[in-house]
Amino acid sequence: MRRVQCYEMVYGAKPDVTHLRAFGAPCAIIEVKERLKKLDDLATMCHFVGYKYERGGYRVWDPKGRVVNMAEALRRYAEARLSILSWDSACVRSA
Repeated sequence: MRRVQCYEMVYGAKPDVTHLRAFGAPCAIIEVKERLKKLDDLATMCHFVGYKYERGGYRVWDPKGRVVNMAEALRRYAEARLSILSWDSACVRSA
């Protein structure tokens, strides 16, 4: 018997998970130029904590301000990606 993901049984291919990132990874919120003043920082260092529920974007933890912010544009510094092979919710297809 070969272990197959449930998604693969339904759609015939493995799901694309290259866009998913590791939680807690360091990142920077890129500020919009129109809202910046002359001496403001161009980016704020944060930690990735999740994805926004509506209309895309990201949720990030700002350790300096101790708040969770919503961001549209991020620069990721850790390239840790999730692995489809480590999922425990695999289905089993009988040969």
